This record gives sequence, C-alpha cells and structure tokens, in this order.
Amino acid sequence: MKPENEGTKINVGSMGIGFGLDYYHSKDQFIHFGYSALFGGADRTWVEATETERSHRIIESMTTEYISLSNNHKFGQFSIGYGLSFAHNKWDYKRRRWLWVFFIPVPVLLEHRVEQHNAFGFVFPMHLQVGEYFNVGAVYRPTFLRTTATHKLAYEHLLSLEFAWKIRVKK
Repeated sequence: MKPENEGTKINVGSMGIGFGLDYYHSKDQFIHFGYSALFGGADRTWVEATETERSHRIIESMTTEYISLSNNHKFGQFSIGYGLSFAHNKWDYKRRRWLWVFFIPVPVLLEHRVEQHNAFGFVFPMHLQVGEYFNVGAVYRPTFLRTTATHKLAYEHLLSLEFAWKIRVKK
C-alpha cells in the first residue's frame, strides 16, 4: 500500500473473509462475482526512550475491502481467471505512550493518522479444487488508478491465499 505522503507499506496479514457467486456460462467457464475484506493485522513497534520523551508504541494497520468480477476457465480440478476489481484501502497509524496513574497504566494517544482511498485494478484468481466442495488458491489483485487520492496513478497490490467452500446449486 502507498498512503499519501508516506513511503510504501508492506504487511503480512492473517485474516480475511469473502463471499462470492459463480455462474457457469459453459461447462468449463464461469463468471465469479465476489466481495472480500482483508485485515492486515497490526505491526507494533516500541520506540526507545529519549531524554525528553518516554518510550512509546507505534501501531500501523492496513485493511482492504474489494469487489471483483472475473471470467474463469476450469481445467479439470484447476481454475484460473482474469477480471476487474474495485478496492477501498485504509492505513491507520497510531503512536501512543503509557502514563502511570496510581500504579495503573493509562494509554495516551500522541498521534493518529488515517489515510484511505479507493482504487480500480485487476484480479487474477487461481484455485485448485480439493474434494467435492473445498478449494485452495491464490488471488493476485493489482490496482493502478486511485479515485480519491491526490496522486491518481499508483501501483499497489494484494496477494492472498484463499480457502474456499463452494457449494454447487443445481437446476
């Protein structure tokens, strides 16, 4: 992620959730419409104490939500696709220190910045069907055009590992 007036931020997340719908328009091709929300977790760092300021904690977190529409080709148990995506990305930065009041630590917020923007890009899903309903795969989602940021053109990407439960509804 590239927040405005900041350098590139890299984070390895741990959790997300997604919902989707597959429509098979032929035996080996389907269109997928999906929504995903990914929580990048938070990087926590301690900054060492200086003579004028006590040590403080910095917490940076990144989240993204996106919708995508992709055309996918199925080759046996393997599927690969290409499509478009629209994302809402958010970077949250907090710097705080602990103030001790009667032996009880109380957090004091020293600085808080939030940067969020929307972006258009592509989506490239790849999945392997394992069993009748379970799929394992990866999704690469690059974005290029940011609609709500000062710098409109910026490359950002998300690479996610997915575990999907797909239930087929038959006619």
